[in-house]
Amino acid sequence: MINKTEQEITSTWNSQNSPSVSICCITYNHEKFISEAIDGFLMQKTTFPFEIIIGEDDSTDNTLNIINKYRNRYPNLIQVITSDSNVGMQKNFERTFKACQSRYIALCEGDDYWTDSYKLQKQITFLENNPEYSICCHMSENYDEKSQTVISHFPKIVHETELTIFDLFNANIAHTCTFVYRNKNVKIPPFFEKLQLADWPLHIIHAAYGKIKLLSDNMARYRIHQNGVWSSINAIQQLDASIMALNYIDDFFQKKYSTHIQKSITRHILEKALIYLDLNQPVEASQCYKESSLHSKINSLYTSKYFIKKNLSFCYPLISFIYRTVKRT
Repeated sequence: MINKTEQEITSTWNSQNSPSVSICCITYNHEKFISEAIDGFLMQKTTFPFEIIIGEDDSTDNTLNIINKYRNRYPNLIQVITSDSNVGMQKNFERTFKACQSRYIALCEGDDYWTDSYKLQKQITFLENNPEYSICCHMSENYDEKSQTVISHFPKIVHETELTIFDLFNANIAHTCTFVYRNKNVKIPPFFEKLQLADWPLHIIHAAYGKIKLLSDNMARYRIHQNGVWSSINAIQQLDASIMALNYIDDFFQKKYSTHIQKSITRHILEKALIYLDLNQPVEASQCYKESSLHSKINSLYTSKYFIKKNLSFCYPLISFIYRTVKRT
């Protein structure tokens, strides 16, 4: 547990009024990780008030006991939402997010954590000075729990970048533990309960209100472990979950962005085809390729990758290199 009193944390705040930032944290069976997450929140050095709202989903381990120790020490900073039974990740997120009523909302799940004590200050300062932006996120580290090492960074950027909702249609641009939203009192759509992921669609919905700032500062760690909701499912399942989310998002926006969304769905289906070829399942690969043509015009680069991998597999490393080079430019 961090060695700071509540008074020490709040001593730099310009105002003791209602919080400027609500930190939204959902957790379930994270007894090994939750202390690091909460310490990352409490170590934040800010000129504005913040609150920590934790949605604890009836864990079967010691997670709630650990959280309660923090709440008892920091009663004016930490609010805990619990229930007598497990409600599931989506409903837990919905109720926790709904409780966040500050001007800004910062996200971090209980198995990830922040590594920079000025993270919130940097992001809120940017959003306060740039009202045309609705989201600020940043680079983070992929931390492998088994080997206890940082294995990569995400995203791989050198300079800070300006993005829009169209970039999010293609893929999630950063880890959830890096996102701060300008609070637009967004209501979680009913379809969220049907998804295996909540963060990416919510990023997209908030991106409809303004631009996205992606900072190059590395200020958090995304933990990869066997019980992670997303990292524990295979690549095909991840693509299927993403396709389902995109279809719901298309309906949510009443087809306003359908051209862009359907292109992204096509790319996801073609990625499935490539994986099936790797798995030596040509029938499934062919079915995916045919299905992709129903959504939108097939991307020429992905078409090339598919046919070369299927018919001239020895050339595939070359076409992959070309694709990555073109994508970077």
